[in-house]
Order: sequence, then structure tokens, then C-alpha cells
Amino acid sequence: MDREQILIVDDEELLLELYVAELGGTFDIVTATSGSAALSMLSGSSSMAVVIADMHMPEMSGIDVLRRSQQAAPHVARIMMTSDIDQSIAVDAVNSGAVFRFLNKPCSLDRLASAIRAGIEEHHRRRTELQMLASTVSGSVSLMGEILAIVCPLAFGRAQRVARIVEELGRRLGVSDAWELGMAATLSQLGCISLPDDVIRDASVGSDLSPHDAESWRAHPQLAHDLISKIPRLERVADIVRLQHEAYATVTSDSAAEHNSVAWRAICLAAALELDRRIERHEIPQRAVDSLSAEFRYPSDVIAALSEIVDEGSAARARMVMLSEMRAGMILAEDLVDDAGRLLLTKGQQIADWLITRLQRMAGEREIRQPIEILDPQATLELPPARHVEYASHAFIGRSVV
Repeated sequence: MDREQILIVDDEELLLELYVAELGGTFDIVTATSGSAALSMLSGSSSMAVVIADMHMPEMSGIDVLRRSQQAAPHVARIMMTSDIDQSIAVDAVNSGAVFRFLNKPCSLDRLASAIRAGIEEHHRRRTELQMLASTVSGSVSLMGEILAIVCPLAFGRAQRVARIVEELGRRLGVSDAWELGMAATLSQLGCISLPDDVIRDASVGSDLSPHDAESWRAHPQLAHDLISKIPRLERVADIVRLQHEAYATVTSDSAAEHNSVAWRAICLAAALELDRRIERHEIPQRAVDSLSAEFRYPSDVIAALSEIVDEGSAARARMVMLSEMRAGMILAEDLVDDAGRLLLTKGQQIADWLITRLQRMAGEREIRQPIEILDPQATLELPPARHVEYASHAFIGRSVV
């Protein structure tokens, strides 16, 4: 059996020294004398398998340590050691998943070693389940994206452009679990599968809609939410998508706590969508950001980050390629159409391997207009200058590969 790390948390240092001396030859034991120190160790480690906490400690109780460790290290098995515990506390802790097992103090070394072994087995089980879940979620999201690309390329292109913006926002603002933002943006237009192309096109650039079409457009985030929420562990992502058209008001001065809220992440998505809409109306990107700032609707740190992003994107350069030269990671700088003028892919889409395969299959059935103007994230300064600077910088915003 591999020797994963075992964290024991207790404010009695002599007791911790005893555990290390007697069990250190069998297990890789690390210790902490406070809850804050334990949580810091957990958040910075990927090798921790079991955490054992004493119930009665100053500043932070053992039960609080174990509950808070659920987010920092969900795969870790959590064991509580206590001399007395209220039955209702025990039931609540077990039901919430905070505690895997209870040990009464004083606890024999043999019993503690047995509990540690059981905890390691539980840790292995949880890691396997999390890996399987991650694979399932990733596959489900990819499938939804591919369906959207086939059924509604306009919405798919917009989602890709916006996803690159919010992923860059998350990176620049140091957002924890930034994958949540990127995934919400990627799936933000999923509800558009029920809308005609002309409604999507008009709404995306802010054109007037009929009352019926306007109501359908307002409803698309809820439809996307209902689809996404069926995937395990994506409840917050679904809520971010649902709130993409809602107003936002700051409720805390703690930036880390604010950035973690669903409402703040939804307003980031809303800002990216609005920036995309304005640039689609041929506004210069930096002027579009300035106009967003003047509305005082979006957090100032989001506006500042957007300004930096469009500044960097304005330096992008374009070139022309044939379909046979297209590679994953390239970004379309113009709509891709066939000879009949039918839209295949929209500008701003970042090309993935599966899209190249699909285009090559299409090329055998219909003529695709070539050469194609693209932006290459790996391009060098020797490339010819972009023919449409504002247009190109819009497509280039962000650099993640879909």
C-alpha cells in the first residue's frame, strides 16, 4: 500500500509527538496544532489521504476543521477524535459528509492505526469516484458543445468567444475554481438551440426584437440551466448561466468571497457577453469597454481586467490559410461559409481537432470558400498584418484552446 500522508490535528503537542513516534514507521504522519494551520496544509497538498481532528480545540473546533476541509480536499477521509460529543452533532456531521468515522478519546494506538487504514481505503474510493465523475462531466459538456456547434453555429461561436474572455478574466483576477466560469460561458448559449438563427443574430447585436422573440430570448438562460443542472456537480455552473441577464449588487468588501459567489461570476459572464455584443456591432473593443465602465453596472475590477484583455488582443495579426493548413488552436477571423453562402462556423471560434474533421467531411460534400482568414495564437511577428484590426482583435480575445 502506498504511504499517503495522514494529517493529525490536536492542540496537545505531546500527544502529537506520541503519534509520530509510535505510528510514524507505518504511516507518513504530519501534524498541526490548530485548525487554521491544518486547512493551510490541506489546501496546498495533493497527497493527503486522511485528516484526523480533535473535537475540542481553541479558535476552531475539530468539526469545523473537517467541514471546511470538504472544499479544500474533497477526496480526503475525515476522522473525528473526541471524549464526548452530542448525538445530534454526530448525526449532522455524518449526514453532511464531514466525518467518515468517530474515535473516542483516549484511543489506543492499535485502534487509531486501524482507523487510519480504513481512512486510506476510503480515500482511494473517493479519488476513483471523483475521477470517474470528472470524466463523465467533461464528456457531457463536450457533447453539449458539439451538439450546439452542429445545431446552432451562431450560438456556438458566441459561446466560444465569450468563454475565452471569462477564462482570461478568471486568470487575471486570481479567481479560485476558475474552471466554473469558463464552463458556464461555454454552456451559456445552450438554450439557444430552441431559437431561430435570425433571432439569435438580432439579439446578439442588440437589434429590436418582437415581443414574442424578446420573451424567447430572455428565456434561453433558464432552458440552459435546466439542461446543465441534470449533470452531477454542475449546479453552480447552471445557476451562473441562469443569472447571465440579471443585475448585480456588491454584498461584501471581501474580494475573495465576492469572487466565489454565483452572482459575481454571473456578472462576469454578463460583462463578457455584453462586450461581445458591442464588438459584433463593430464598436472598437476599447471603446466598448469604456462604455461598459460608464454604465456602472459591472464591478470595477472586471472592467479593468477587460480593458487589459482587449489591449493585448488589439495586437493580434491575421493570415490566410487553406482548409488543409488549418490546425487546432487557430481562431477564425471571419465567418466560414460554403459557396452557396450558408454559414458553417462563425468568426471568433477556436478550432478544435473535431471541428477540422467535420470541415474536411463537409468539404467532400460541398465547396467551402477558401482561403480562410485566421488568427494563430502561435503566430510570430513576421506574419502579415491583420486586414481587419478591430475585427481580428475581437476574435483573438483570450487564448485558451477549446
